[in-house]
Amino acid sequence: MRQAFSFFENDNVGERLRRAIKYRGLSMTGEYSFRNLSRFRGNNIPDLFDHGFWLLCGKFVIPEKLELLGRF
Repeated sequence: MRQAFSFFENDNVGERLRRAIKYRGLSMTGEYSFRNLSRFRGNNIPDLFDHGFWLLCGKFVIPEKLELLGRF
């Protein structure tokens, strides 16, 4: 049986941290994530580490009908 092509051999580490809060028509949701990729196949390919986040904030201007949102 033929194996699928892969650049690395399962040394992947990644995590996410998510949080959300709502209070009196205001809401805020966010996530921070990171991952570390290593043991690539090939010559002189360095390990990779990356991370990032997003944040979403909102406010109901008409209760339970219309919410304004902002993203970062």
